[in-house]
Amino acid sequence: MKKWIVAIFAAVLVAPAFAFNTLEELMKDSAQRDAASLKAYIAEHPKADDVKMAQSYLIRNLIEAGQKDEAVKLLEKNYETLLADKKNANLRELIGGTVMPLLSMQLEDGQKDKVKAMIERVKKDFADDENIEQIKKALAQFEGQLNRPSAGDTMEIKFKAVDGRDVDLAAMKDKVVLVDFWATWCGPCVQELPNVKKAYDKFHEKGFEIIGVSLDDDKEKLEKFTKKESLPWPQLFSGDGWGDATAKKYSIQSIPAMFLIGKDGKIAAVNPRGPGALEKKLAELLNLEPLRTTYPKPTFQ
Repeated sequence: MKKWIVAIFAAVLVAPAFAFNTLEELMKDSAQRDAASLKAYIAEHPKADDVKMAQSYLIRNLIEAGQKDEAVKLLEKNYETLLADKKNANLRELIGGTVMPLLSMQLEDGQKDKVKAMIERVKKDFADDENIEQIKKALAQFEGQLNRPSAGDTMEIKFKAVDGRDVDLAAMKDKVVLVDFWATWCGPCVQELPNVKKAYDKFHEKGFEIIGVSLDDDKEKLEKFTKKESLPWPQLFSGDGWGDATAKKYSIQSIPAMFLIGKDGKIAAVNPRGPGALEKKLAELLNLEPLRTTYPKPTFQ
């Protein structure tokens, strides 16, 4: 068994029992303790064969523990280390293990200026690298997302829905609105629907609305699906699929793409997906009591 796995397992065995109000709190606490064990292992074995793997797990656990700033610092440090010996830098480690996670977190937080600056820096730092074209190709996907809405941005969407309703996002500033880019043929979109429907049923009367932007190319199929699934919110349908003007305007390159907009008209969250994630954010934005679920007190033998 890997030494760092043993270290984590040992830390869990000796950890005291804690009471948690939500599963999220439990998982966050676990991630913090795992991160502490990984830090200790890396400090004690800086030249171990699996230290890079341990660092990757550490960054992941820091993110899960809500310590993104520390994760960013580690990624930036990794980049400087790779740059110092760029002739021997591993392309997969450089792009997949360092640059892409860093850019992803910056985009998620709406730090587009930092994303632009980092992209330009990587291009300049590795301009003479034999793999520069591959590097540019990998970076292109992030350049394409710079026009994609992020936290703090506003969106302009106005259309006549499939069912004939006139929809104007600008006229909904007293509501909390989820703009959901999706399609009936999209597996992850359909899997997320139960969470969206549950949130709608629970919060609609409290000021929550949904706008669907369908990337389907078959209107009849869309109508049958929304009727079968009892989706009451309006759907924008152009029939152009990925060529839909609204999707292109906001650089939507993958779905589901969900943007939760607060009463001030600004995006408050991007892709609040998974059980309870949307509901928790809605409770916050609608100034309601936070949703809490009590879980049994875990024990460690």
